[in-house]
Amino acid sequence: MKSIFWILFVMLALNLIYTVFYLNQFNNINGIFSVYYISSGHFGVSLVILSLYLLLFGTVELYINKKVLIIGLFLGLFAVYTSAARSPILALFIVGLYFMVLKKKIKYIYTFVLMLLLFLLLIYVSKQVLQVENAFIERNYSGIFEGNASGRAPYIERAISIFKDNVLIGGRVMYEDGMYPHNIFLELGMAGGLLLLLLFGLIFYTLLKNCRSFLNLTRSNFFILPLFGLWLQYFILTQTSNNIYSNPEFWYFSSVIIGISLKTYNEKT
Repeated sequence: MKSIFWILFVMLALNLIYTVFYLNQFNNINGIFSVYYISSGHFGVSLVILSLYLLLFGTVELYINKKVLIIGLFLGLFAVYTSAARSPILALFIVGLYFMVLKKKIKYIYTFVLMLLLFLLLIYVSKQVLQVENAFIERNYSGIFEGNASGRAPYIERAISIFKDNVLIGGRVMYEDGMYPHNIFLELGMAGGLLLLLLFGLIFYTLLKNCRSFLNLTRSNFFILPLFGLWLQYFILTQTSNNIYSNPEFWYFSSVIIGISLKTYNEKT
């Protein structure tokens, strides 16, 4: 986990320097990254997740200075902001809620809910009252308060229609124009029907069976839980963006988490 943290930290530090001193703008850009803007936003979320986890729970075995962790939070949030993507925000709040559950202290849950409300208020006031022209503000406002899915609604409706017409084995893998539903479950349903959805469920059976082991923080699973947080982040991404073969991080972390869940009967393993 330490290696993942420092790789992301250095990458996003270079990203901030490049964005501030070379691009000289902070509105819907990728910085140093050549990947899709949503992916660059999720790089930031991953660093925020690791930084937040260590700030909340700490560790003797893996000590990183709190000042460095706070800088990591800032670097990650900066990448999320400049990408102006919405799924990183959604992932950040859901994984944050997961960490609050692990913390098991009501004051942290209250603080989390307050931060969520403040975020919603900030987006609303910035758009409606201050009339701020900013991609991050505009995209989040349209998604939260107007229900704008950025053109995804027709693709979602088409996937549901194809699935209903071919419930058992599905109808087609992609649409005529090469697009897809932007949701892994809808994509599996329209491509392979209930049979493919069942196969997908069987792949994650051990994870579902042993999911309780990811809901309690112990000394033995300290380094496992942030990996589950990263898996949860990219599982959320599969519900909103890309397709089944263009979400590699989801499959990488799935292989790790499934492998871990197979060995939960032996904590040392």
